[in-house]
Amino acid sequence: MSEDKIVKTGTFIYGGTATGTIQIIQTSWRPGSGDHEDSEEWREDQFGTFFEVKYLFPTEIMESKSGGGYYEKLRDAVKHVEESCKQVKWDR
Repeated sequence: MSEDKIVKTGTFIYGGTATGTIQIIQTSWRPGSGDHEDSEEWREDQFGTFFEVKYLFPTEIMESKSGGGYYEKLRDAVKHVEESCKQVKWDR
């Protein structure tokens, strides 16, 4: 399995004024749901090239992370972020 690589970063506004960080990470696998009712494609881990979205929310005590899903194309990951967050500003 290859190393995960951050391919795009940025910031967004939540709660009116707080700034969160966005990371899009290129990874070589996508975890499956493990749910026996899902199709095999979603139930089982998948290997290939995927782009994982992570949102980082700073808090007074610690930095917390929330997942934004896995996408087969970088442009789909970017589109998801831009449709889900306010005032997205990309670093690269």
